[in-house]
Amino acid sequence: VYFGSLDGYFYAVDTITHSLVWKYWCGEGYMVKSSPAISGNRLVFGSYNEDGSKGNITCLDLNGFQDGNDGYNGEGNTSETAGDVLWQYTPLKGVIGSASIMGDSVFIGSEDGKLHCLGLSDGSLLWDAATGDSIKSCPTPVPETNSVIFGSWDGFLYNLNASTGTPIWKEQLSGFISAPATVADGKVYVGDLSYNLYCFDLIGWGNLSTEKIFQIYTGLYMRCRAAPVIYNGILYQSCENGNNPNNGKIIAVGRPDVKVFDILFDDPTPYEGELVEIEVIVKNNDTIECEMDMEISYVGHPIKELIASEHLTVAPLSLASINISWKARSGTW
Repeated sequence: VYFGSLDGYFYAVDTITHSLVWKYWCGEGYMVKSSPAISGNRLVFGSYNEDGSKGNITCLDLNGFQDGNDGYNGEGNTSETAGDVLWQYTPLKGVIGSASIMGDSVFIGSEDGKLHCLGLSDGSLLWDAATGDSIKSCPTPVPETNSVIFGSWDGFLYNLNASTGTPIWKEQLSGFISAPATVADGKVYVGDLSYNLYCFDLIGWGNLSTEKIFQIYTGLYMRCRAAPVIYNGILYQSCENGNNPNNGKIIAVGRPDVKVFDILFDDPTPYEGELVEIEVIVKNNDTIECEMDMEISYVGHPIKELIASEHLTVAPLSLASINISWKARSGTW
């Protein structure tokens, strides 16, 4: 297993014996929050100093020095338990976010507000693209469109050409973006730190903008730091509570198993014109809380009348109800 630490080291640990395989020291005062991106025998991560003013993008050999010194040759420690640096790139500021890899390209943002595209083989700069603030999110490469999607602290979600860094589209969200985006079935899903979850069209309009398919409020203080996950057609988003770290939640967006359980009339055989009290009961057969918008209509040829429109929250495996008053007519519900 490979991971970085705030102690300034990046570690490789044997998962069977739990013993250290090798570790790499990033330098005095440097820390690692970045998760590694791995391709073949190469591992890429970012590091930063305390105020984020300095940092590096480092590529290490997964095998350390156990298979010899495969590159760089500037390491101070070349023992078998030290990290073997293959290349290193130094941006203008520190790197807090994680890298991603597509083909021979490494994509990673930094506190200098730029997304850097580097060659995986040698760390050479292929292109960089500036945003209005720091980039802490992990970029999401999209092979089918040869693009890369990422969010910035400037509140914009960007979609760039992966080969050139040319903008395809960008859209403004409600707040800072630190979560990676998830791409599936031609749609881009991402959350922000201002309590919203979004869905955008992947391709865009061709004029540097795209369609916003939906925006869902996740709840007061419910910040999205993690990438959404899609499983069995349901979109799941974990939310961190910015006011109480012990009280976050997971929301699910999709087709919940919620059905009308019963409809009760205070007078089961009302006459036309009678004011009837009606209770509509719904049942949530899912193991997660569901929110739904319900419309109740009277249909009688040639009239269709909307009786009520309600937003309902139904606890897992529970019943919930709404109560309405209706002046009875002949017709069909």
